[in-house]
Amino acid sequence: MSTAPQVAGQLGLKSLYHYQDFNLTSSDDHVEQLADILKNHRIWCSDPSTFNDPWDCKPYFDPAILDDPRARTATAEALISTRTGGPELDHIDEKLRKDPEFLKLRSTSSR
Repeated sequence: MSTAPQVAGQLGLKSLYHYQDFNLTSSDDHVEQLADILKNHRIWCSDPSTFNDPWDCKPYFDPAILDDPRARTATAEALISTRTGGPELDHIDEKLRKDPEFLKLRSTSSR
């Protein structure tokens, strides 16, 4: 049996929630931060290196969905829309669109 932590998707979990105590007797910084989040509709993003949850920053992606042409196209376009760089990377966009194995490799390379 593997002792490696599994990611939420592998365990069939669809959602994860984080609840935080709103304790007015806690540190002033904590209260101010929570009040700012609620009043100004903000989110707080901690530094991932300080996370204590093994699932944080480890999204799960099932490459088998790329066997469906519509899912493959949607995934390729989503990856392309988030990339940075100029026209010199257009050849990678074309490979993502046309080569299912290349797309599977790129979609799972962060594991």
